[in-house]
Amino acid sequence: MLKNEGKRWSGFEWADQQKDIMLIGAGGIGSWTALSLSRILHNLYIIDGDTIDETNVQGGQLFRKSDIGSKKVMAVTSICEQFGCENKIYPVDAMYTPEVGMTDICITGLDNMAARKLCFESWLDYVKAKKENGQDTSGCIFIDGRMAGELCEVFAVQFKEEQIKEYSENWLFTDEEVEEIECTLKQTTFMAMGIGSFITSTVCNFLYNNKLGAEIREVPFHQRFFSPILDHKTWQK
Repeated sequence: MLKNEGKRWSGFEWADQQKDIMLIGAGGIGSWTALSLSRILHNLYIIDGDTIDETNVQGGQLFRKSDIGSKKVMAVTSICEQFGCENKIYPVDAMYTPEVGMTDICITGLDNMAARKLCFESWLDYVKAKKENGQDTSGCIFIDGRMAGELCEVFAVQFKEEQIKEYSENWLFTDEEVEEIECTLKQTTFMAMGIGSFITSTVCNFLYNNKLGAEIREVPFHQRFFSPILDHKTWQK
């Protein structure tokens, strides 16, 4: 019996497409995304070396007071398990380096551009190596989540030359070019939950298309949601 059999979502075309997903960063973006993905039975490799403090509990992250002092990856794993998740979760208590490895689907929820660039380049090297070895790369996608208090953005980079070029040249700017945000405007729970939903929806649409071999559902290269005016825009590339 398949693990998804009989679930309230098991009738969707993507429901039997459980994958191994690397999730780098277990903060506001990563913690909620982990919960969302694990509840549809994806196996997760969660990478983060941070320890939970009081600001994490009070911010937009999926942590409890009892988690203060615990490692983020261990707390996220515990919370997902308590929610009845039946997938496999592999917590890695370390900041990402290429030596950790990579999967076809990589999702980042990071707070600096240097780390994003490192992860993207590692994913790109991994997919290029698969192609050189004659392996199928159609199931490969890099998803980058970015968030402020009332704004979230999701980039979905498939192994397509135009998307790789656009992301590399126009969206992997340096940390010095990023506008500094006042600390009290950086993170909210409702936006963190929201971006977790956008990322999971993007994964489901991608898996749906990949299974059927056709671009039926939308997998936007760039999504942007600005909550003060409920403005959700998508861009293809």
